[in-house]
Amino acid sequence: MAATAPEKRTYPLHWARQPSRLASAGVIKAVTMSQRLLAAQQEVRLNKHLKSWRRVDLIIIDELGYLKRGSGTAPLFQFIADRYGAESLIVTSNLEFSRWEEVFGDPVMTSALLDRLTHRCHIFVLDGELYRLKESRRRHESAKVTQEHTEDHND
Repeated sequence: MAATAPEKRTYPLHWARQPSRLASAGVIKAVTMSQRLLAAQQEVRLNKHLKSWRRVDLIIIDELGYLKRGSGTAPLFQFIADRYGAESLIVTSNLEFSRWEEVFGDPVMTSALLDRLTHRCHIFVLDGELYRLKESRRRHESAKVTQEHTEDHND
């Protein structure tokens, strides 16, 4: 297995309400959210779709860094801007803020998004080895030791 650099994940948390007062929450992958928002925009029902999310106190948008640059990022910007100051939002990303322009493609939109997202928020940066990769390495090492032990007894 090739060596990989530790992954850094950024978690900006914007609490519009105290966490203890949240009644509902939802988790959605950034790609899925972007696709749904783009479909709603194309069907000329984006405002209604945005309004439907206002009933959810906390939205977690997962894996923003895996979203490809494209037309789905403008509706996602609108979604985040719509929630700004009203409802709570968590965004996870494997990209540092300085690389978010790679996702949104537009420096002005990226700057405006980060301004809204980081205003009055908590930012958690986790730096270290990925959990699943660590577990995989542990299993491979364990299997290797078991195989060597078996071969030693068979000789």
